[in-house]
Amino acid sequence: MAYTVTPKTIKFSQIEKDKKLTPSNYDIIPIKNENIKLIKELLIDYTIGKDVGSDYYLSFDSGFNFIRTKAAQSYSYIPNIYTYSQAQPIFPSTFENYVEDYENRDVTFELNKGDILIVKDSNVGEVVYINEDLDQYIISGGLVKLIFDEELKYYIFAMMKSNFFKEQLYLLTPKGSTLKHAKTLWLDLKIPFPNQNENKIIEYISLLVKGVIIREEEIRNKYEQIMSIIEDEINDNQKDNSFSFNYPKFSEIQNKKRLDASIYSEYLKNEEFLIKNYKYGFKYFEELDFEISRGQNLQFSAIGPTLESNVRKNGFYECIKPKSISIYGTVLAPEYVGSSKDLKTLKKGDIIFGAEGFEKGRSLIIFEEENIITNIHGITLTHRNNDLLESVFVKCFLDYLRKIGLIDIYGAGGNGGSIAIPYLKQLPFPIFPNDKQKKIKECYYNECDFSEDLNLSNFAQIDELMIKNAGIHQLEAQRNLLIEEIDKLRDLIINDDNLIPEEEFFNFFLNSNNKSV
Repeated sequence: MAYTVTPKTIKFSQIEKDKKLTPSNYDIIPIKNENIKLIKELLIDYTIGKDVGSDYYLSFDSGFNFIRTKAAQSYSYIPNIYTYSQAQPIFPSTFENYVEDYENRDVTFELNKGDILIVKDSNVGEVVYINEDLDQYIISGGLVKLIFDEELKYYIFAMMKSNFFKEQLYLLTPKGSTLKHAKTLWLDLKIPFPNQNENKIIEYISLLVKGVIIREEEIRNKYEQIMSIIEDEINDNQKDNSFSFNYPKFSEIQNKKRLDASIYSEYLKNEEFLIKNYKYGFKYFEELDFEISRGQNLQFSAIGPTLESNVRKNGFYECIKPKSISIYGTVLAPEYVGSSKDLKTLKKGDIIFGAEGFEKGRSLIIFEEENIITNIHGITLTHRNNDLLESVFVKCFLDYLRKIGLIDIYGAGGNGGSIAIPYLKQLPFPIFPNDKQKKIKECYYNECDFSEDLNLSNFAQIDELMIKNAGIHQLEAQRNLLIEEIDKLRDLIINDDNLIPEEEFFNFFLNSNNKSV
């Protein structure tokens, strides 16, 4: 939602004073609620990060990391610090020098659970909540660490995690610059507070924010559980054969029709050996009961004119593009396409597999048949017998191949490369017993019946059980419901509209049409 408004009229005296004719220079954000406080009135302390210089970056894990602005993204409440573009390994001595410099200036550099990071360069105004102590991490000059009162920090974060907050910042910052050029103008950003039932509303919103954070943590935990189940099952059930590496023969090169060295590397051959040496056997993907096809071509030449939207609209298709799929198999940013044509929709159990680019290998399963499509860059894997258990296993094993680096090795070409369908057909898949496949499925997809009467006093306890039993797909659905409720309440508070009474708290869970929550 956009909060910025360009006035229809303006006084000539104002133009004379500002000496500007561009309409956007007079943009405002109308706030009906007068019960506001500035960030600087709420802050306990803040620390501005600093850069260490690319000369001190490492290409391997050193145990010490430099958090960059890309760690804060709009689709996540907590930091993403799993790639070098998000958290860069640095020399231990560089970390020590950074720490010593801050200690000499009597400035707190530690990143503790409960701190909030705001981006002042690049994706300006983005914020994330630090959900764990990060003892061996430091922040770049594009980030600022904020410390708020324990009782208010979740509520403040809910107000900051919005376009309302960012658009205030854009109006304070000279056009074409970054927040760095605005110095500390972000201290003057406004945080509105409820005029009705203030303490209860703040407590309610705080619980919702905690719920989002916990679910994001649990999605990552469930993903790691899946990876551990797969790795342990393969390593613990090897035949008596031993691996030996041999350089490729000319016949092997002729057969594969590839000259890139990594496809013949010892690492790849060893990982393939473990899969093929699995005691319950393996199959190549082309031997599994799947059909492979490309997603819908959305070009004008193929389907004519279309309408696009970032929000759901009646009659529109939900378009899940590979670039919008997270490594955990969730949707980062859904898009919606309106078309007069009957487009190629996906059905329950279909897998969308992103086979192109630097982030190739990310995948997602469709569980609801609701006019969902993917684009031509997405490869669709459809099980011929609609076996959802096998579909989930194949999706999760593709994740495993991606995590251990094999998807990147199998890919070919520039700009991150791609896995052509013939290469995909030759990927080896172990034949896991049903009980192991079910265990994996429960981590990714596990429906939970929920009919409890929730209130402020019991939510945390019941929520813990909901999270424990839910799979990644259900956790993401719950997370989205929580965020929708936070967004709705934020807008009511900004506009000083009537807020929902306490007896209607948490009703959005029970009223949801999402059966898998």
